Amino acid sequence: MLRRFQADAQRVTGVAASPDGDTVYYASEGTLWAQPVSGGEPPKIGAGFDLTPDPSGKTLYVMRAGTTGYDLFRMPAGGGKTEKIDLPAGYVLPGIGLSPAAVNRDGRILLPVLAPDEFFYRTAILDPAHHTMALVPAPAHMVVSSAGWAADGSIVAQIIRWSSTLWRYRMLSTNQTRR
Repeated sequence: MLRRFQADAQRVTGVAASPDGDTVYYASEGTLWAQPVSGGEPPKIGAGFDLTPDPSGKTLYVMRAGTTGYDLFRMPAGGGKTEKIDLPAGYVLPGIGLSPAAVNRDGRILLPVLAPDEFFYRTAILDPAHHTMALVPAPAHMVVSSAGWAADGSIVAQIIRWSSTLWRYRMLSTNQTRR
């Protein structure tokens, strides 16, 4: 541990660092904060439950929970006006956090999604400049719980196998015996 900050961060739901390493961003109880690594009080920079910076350090991508589900927003790294980013039709953001490495140098974003005709969480590449979305291939019956860009441009993902069984129970009447 290099440094401990005195901020009273409760129920932290997201953490990411600025590309230059000078700021630790975090989401605590629906509020976004920017903790300077040099110390001092962190300023409140916005609202949301998760965030990730772009590689330039100028922009943050923020997830918020709203009345219609989860939404993605773009905002200046120091706080300020947010801009909602609409997803292509059919894709829905689940309440899974963003990877701190979700945005690449080209501005494409790896997002956790529920896709059309899919049961499992997947990862998709959103290109906000072209308003396109493409699913990242994943093995069948696997949940992609987090994905980020590696330095070489490849995608690193955490994948969990999901297996389940369906059971049927019925009540025995008082006249039946157990076997």
